[in-house]
Amino acid sequence: MMLFAVFGFGLVVSHYALAYIVIAFLVLAWMASYVRKSKPLASMNMIIFFIVLTFSWYIYVSSAQSFNVLVMSVRDIGSNFINDFFDPQSRGESVLANTGVGVVSSFYHTIEDTCTMS
Repeated sequence: MMLFAVFGFGLVVSHYALAYIVIAFLVLAWMASYVRKSKPLASMNMIIFFIVLTFSWYIYVSSAQSFNVLVMSVRDIGSNFINDFFDPQSRGESVLANTGVGVVSSFYHTIEDTCTMS
């Protein structure tokens, strides 16, 4: 574990783009060993440690700009989803009518609305 931590830190610091490829291979190797029911190449703790180390270094190097953008995007999507999901104005008339919230218009109401518009 100590050697993995030292070499992992060296890999992340010197070639952090290559570290993402190593993460992918470690996860794939762990999943393959899980399917084959054999001893894994790396434990899940080691993989999680390497992932946290990689993303921590990336956030440190990039001044956390991309991480902040990701957090703001997730927050915006969540708040917009909640606001629009509970807003009846964001749905069409047919959806509101079928859920019992809106007015069900018949064929005759449609003709009447069309005639009064012109």
